[in-house]
Amino acid sequence: MNQTVPGGLEEYTRKKLFEPLGIENYEWQYTPQKVPNTAGGLQMSALDLAKYGQLYKNGGTWDGQQLIPKAWVESSLSRQIALPAEIGGHYGYLFWNKQYTVDGKSCEVSYSSGNGGNKIFIFKDLPLVVVITAKAYNQPYAHVQVDKMMEGFLLPALGNGEK
Repeated sequence: MNQTVPGGLEEYTRKKLFEPLGIENYEWQYTPQKVPNTAGGLQMSALDLAKYGQLYKNGGTWDGQQLIPKAWVESSLSRQIALPAEIGGHYGYLFWNKQYTVDGKSCEVSYSSGNGGNKIFIFKDLPLVVVITAKAYNQPYAHVQVDKMMEGFLLPALGNGEK
């Protein structure tokens, strides 16, 4: 893919995605072939992660411009593969799907998940994107810790979406 997009992945992404989103400070990790790693490891600020999440929440549109095809966004956030029962939820295309239940009320969310507990949550029925950054790199509790924060503090503080 790096060889087929104009200017390579890094230049293409800068021009077609990061510039329109106003994302200026980011750092790629590279494969041994010196190609930007699109499977993970891209570093940026929490605000810029939120912009990326909001782009998906907006169906791929930013400031009236379609940056990502809407059909791709919908497929990415959809339930493509069911996960084992002990994990729960589903996997889309680079996004996971799950439901949180707080006070007997269910809240559906799609999220991207990074090492250390870093996550971008895109809520299905709430006008909300939540970014959590963490430093529990390679720790078994990293993702469990974020779920505890979401269920124990964030969603209850939001009234779990009650209008």
